[in-house]
Amino acid sequence: MNRSRWIAVASAAFLVMGASVSVASVGPDSVLAQEADFTGSSGQGSVGQLAPVSDVPQDVPDGMWYDPETRQLRADALAIDAAAIAERTGLPVDTVLASLEAQLQMDELLAVVGSRFPDTFVGLYWNEKMQAVAQFKGQAPAEALRILEASGVGVRAELVRYSASELDALKDQVLRAIEGRGLKERVVAIDSRNQLVLVTIGRDTASDSIAIGNDLREAFGAAPVVIDTVDGPVTTEWNTYGGGAVGTATGSVCTAGFTVISGGTNGVATAGHCGSGLSLYLDPFPNPDVSHGMTYQNGVVGFWGDFEWFTTTGTEVDDFYLPNGALRDVSGVKNTFAVGDSLYWWGWASFPTLWNGTVGFTNVSAEGVSHLACMTGIGGAIGDSGGPFFTGSTAAGFVWGAALINGSWRTCFSQARYIDDAIGVSIKTS
Repeated sequence: MNRSRWIAVASAAFLVMGASVSVASVGPDSVLAQEADFTGSSGQGSVGQLAPVSDVPQDVPDGMWYDPETRQLRADALAIDAAAIAERTGLPVDTVLASLEAQLQMDELLAVVGSRFPDTFVGLYWNEKMQAVAQFKGQAPAEALRILEASGVGVRAELVRYSASELDALKDQVLRAIEGRGLKERVVAIDSRNQLVLVTIGRDTASDSIAIGNDLREAFGAAPVVIDTVDGPVTTEWNTYGGGAVGTATGSVCTAGFTVISGGTNGVATAGHCGSGLSLYLDPFPNPDVSHGMTYQNGVVGFWGDFEWFTTTGTEVDDFYLPNGALRDVSGVKNTFAVGDSLYWWGWASFPTLWNGTVGFTNVSAEGVSHLACMTGIGGAIGDSGGPFFTGSTAAGFVWGAALINGSWRTCFSQARYIDDAIGVSIKTS
C-alpha cells in the first residue's frame, strides 16, 4: 500500500513529546475532550450511506469518510461532529447540525453581503446557543438579512458602533506603534463581537514592555483598545524534538495537515516554523507502518500565515486522518470565518485527543505572523504544529500554536484559505 496521506507519527514519539495541555487547568468550557463517538450510535438517527470495503481505501470517494471500526464508507461526517458537540453542550442534535450546515453555507453568503453592504455590514457571530447574529453599523438592511438567512437558519441583527474596516485600521495602527518601539513579544487581536482591539505585551529583553504598555494606553486614549502586559512569553509555537509525524534524522518534528497541489505537483503541507529540514513522513495506521521521504519546496512565516510544503515519495491523495484512524475526504476549503464557528483539530503530540471548540478571534497578529485565527480556549501540545483544523470534510486551517489574548491562552491556526497567497499551493480536494 503506497500512500502518503496527510499525517503520521512513530509510536515512540508519544513518549518524548512532553505533556499535553491539561483540561483542568483551563476549565471545561474552554477545552473539549476527545470525541467519544465516531460510529453514529449517539441517537442522531440515520448513520448515512454505508458501503462495505475490504480494506482501507487508497482514496476515500468524494464527500465520504472511512470508518475503521465498521470498515464502512460513510457520508455523515458532519452529523457525527454534531452529535459530539451536542453531547458536550447539551443542545439538541438537530439544532447543532443545522448550525454546522449553516456555517458552511455562510462561506459564500458572508462574502456576498460584505461586498454589497460594505459600509454597514460588520460581521456575523454564533452565540452560545449556536444562533446566528449579524452585526451592522448604523442600520441593518432587510436585504442583507434575507441573503444570510438563505443559509437555512434565522439571523438576528445587532447594531454596533464600529465597522470592520475601522477595527482593522485601528489594529494596524496599534501594530505599527508596537513595531516602532522594537517590541517582538506581542499579540494583537480583534474581538469583533465586543468591538475591541486586544493587545498583549510580554517581557522582552530588548525593551521595557511595561513602559511601552503605558505609552500605548496614553496614545490610544478612549479608543476601544485593551492593553495587557505580562511578565513572560505571549505566544508558543507547537513544534518540538523527539520523533513524530514529519521529521528529520535528528528527530525534529511537527504534524502534517493536508495534502496540497501546485500545478501538476502534489505534496503535503505543515506549519512553516517547523523548518525546511524535515525529510521523513511516517504513517502508523497501516500495518505495517508506512514511511516516505520528503523534499522541501517552499515555506513562509509572515503576512499570510505560517505554511510550508514538501513533495514525498508516496502518492498524495485528498484525504485526512482523524486520531482513531478514520479517513475523511477533503470536500472543500472554508473561505470565511465567524466568531462562534465550531471547528475540530488535532495533532500527534496530544494524540489521541480530538479537540473541538469555537472560533473567538478571526483577525490576529502575533510575533510577525498575521491572518491567524484563534479559538476561545486552548487545546493541544508541543508537537501539534501543522495539524489539521476542519469542520466535517472541509479544511479550515493548520495548527500554529497558542497566543495569550485578554488574559487567557488560545489555540491559534493559519487559515487554509490563505495558503495559495502564502506559498502558491492549493489544498487538494480531488
